[in-house]
Amino acid sequence: YWSARAARGEGLATIAANFREAPEWRQHYGSSTNHAQLVDVMYRNVLDRTPDDAGRAYWLSRLTSGELTPLRLLMFFPESSENVGRANTLPPPG
Repeated sequence: YWSARAARGEGLATIAANFREAPEWRQHYGSSTNHAQLVDVMYRNVLDRTPDDAGRAYWLSRLTSGELTPLRLLMFFPESSENVGRANTLPPPG
């Protein structure tokens, strides 16, 4: 579904915003996820690990300073070199 929307030209920012507003997100994470919770969620759900101290501090600093919005954070993690590298080593589906 989301791949098809992206193929039709829907931007990553719009897709990320839709994820954050989805009932599944709110049910699982609540409607008021704070910065620390959001960073932990991205590490756990996208990178399949807990954050290292330096990485967590880096993302929290960028969020707290306003340099990065939560929406942009949702866009960075799936496109990170760590995640892309992991995706390239997974066996094909099916």
